[in-house]
Amino acid sequence: EEIKAFVNECEKIPFSKNRILTALEGVSNLDIFGEDGVPTDNLITQMRIDGSEKWIFVAHKPAQGQEKVSGADAYSSNNPRERLKKLDRIDNQKITLRIRGCWSAKCYDAWNGAVDEMPAIHRNAYTYIDAVLYGQDSLLLRLTPAAGECPLATKAKTVRLVPISYDRKVSVTLSEPNVLLLDMAEYAFDGGEWQSKEEILRLDNKFRDHLGWAYRMEAFPQPWVLGTKNAEKHRLSLRFTIKSEVKVENVELAMEHPETCEIIWNGHSVSNEPAGRYVDRDILRIALGTLPEGESKLVVHMPFDQKTDVEAMYLLGDFGVRIDGDSAVITKPVREIGFGDWVHHGLPFYGGNVTYHISIEGEGDPIQVVLNRFRAPVIAVDLDGERQGVIAISPYAVTTKSLTPGTHLLDVTVYGNRFNTFGALHNVDSGDDVYCSPNFWRSTGSLWAYEYQLRSTGPLKSPDIYRVQNV
Repeated sequence: EEIKAFVNECEKIPFSKNRILTALEGVSNLDIFGEDGVPTDNLITQMRIDGSEKWIFVAHKPAQGQEKVSGADAYSSNNPRERLKKLDRIDNQKITLRIRGCWSAKCYDAWNGAVDEMPAIHRNAYTYIDAVLYGQDSLLLRLTPAAGECPLATKAKTVRLVPISYDRKVSVTLSEPNVLLLDMAEYAFDGGEWQSKEEILRLDNKFRDHLGWAYRMEAFPQPWVLGTKNAEKHRLSLRFTIKSEVKVENVELAMEHPETCEIIWNGHSVSNEPAGRYVDRDILRIALGTLPEGESKLVVHMPFDQKTDVEAMYLLGDFGVRIDGDSAVITKPVREIGFGDWVHHGLPFYGGNVTYHISIEGEGDPIQVVLNRFRAPVIAVDLDGERQGVIAISPYAVTTKSLTPGTHLLDVTVYGNRFNTFGALHNVDSGDDVYCSPNFWRSTGSLWAYEYQLRSTGPLKSPDIYRVQNV
């Protein structure tokens, strides 16, 4: 009877989202509305009480399954390829937070460490705060009880962005020597006849077939399991043909275990004493000397047993590289290029950083650099040698300090990655999914291609640069 009496006192509503929200109007401590005044359904929140203060955290929630998403919420798609397509867009979501009580608010920016006052409006015992969320944004607010009358919202500064024209073919600086991948070679087993050019992991398989040994695939035993079984030594010889349109001084060979190999450069033996490391402590640099214009031959003789890891090698130096199907040609050094995919700008296998040097005329205002289409971990923006910020997430913009009248140097450094150097470059399904297995580098059938399957890398467009003028 007591339960029935309680039920009779309750308001009865249909079990629907809108009716429940309407019934709870005025009860909740925090509501978030979109620009259209409708409650949002794509955000997650957390409110914490900290003494007399409160903390509010807001972020986009992950998409569920393969549901269709759009706008700023599209960045949370579970499909990595779809997510990558969305990354080039600068989408935002304008929201209004309604918080019960009268509060002053500060925004704690986790991206740059800044703490700024947030404009707030007090109305009917609630505090209203407007904010803009970009694709990978979150919002962290610290609420303090407002003393006396709640402050009125301060009018945000209005600025005008004036586009700046500049020469989009600029001088560049590489952070490390350029690289030519050496993974296609003629080969010979145990001093036999030279065989036609083959990809280096495939010719490793052929030698193992010849010897009746297992491939170095996903199920290959660990070295200590093999012990001394099949410990007899054989010899594998590799002959690389390198074509160059220019003469290049001081080129180097980067490879693993050079101390066990005999290295012959254009008919002359060279010392296998390492001159340093390349990227990894096990990839050592060997000085080769001059790369002449025309055709050069690099021969490497190496011992081969069941535990041998035959890997690609790398030619390092101050040069450019042009891809032609399954081969490449050395070209003039990369000194001045336009913005765009590094694969087509003389850097197809390069994994270091590239700094683009842009000359800008100052007029007393800050400038804003926007670069939203790129394939790089991060982009750094420097003005006259001083770091102004980094670009990694939407809205992909850095606003600099004010530029005094005169000429200034704007450096945009695009950080590289190593996929086009060490990745599975003959697997046609390498895509953008994360996968790591020896089998991935040894694709077969329709998943194999001799032509290099390179990923777009670097800035895929030129940055938009604006003067930021107060209105």
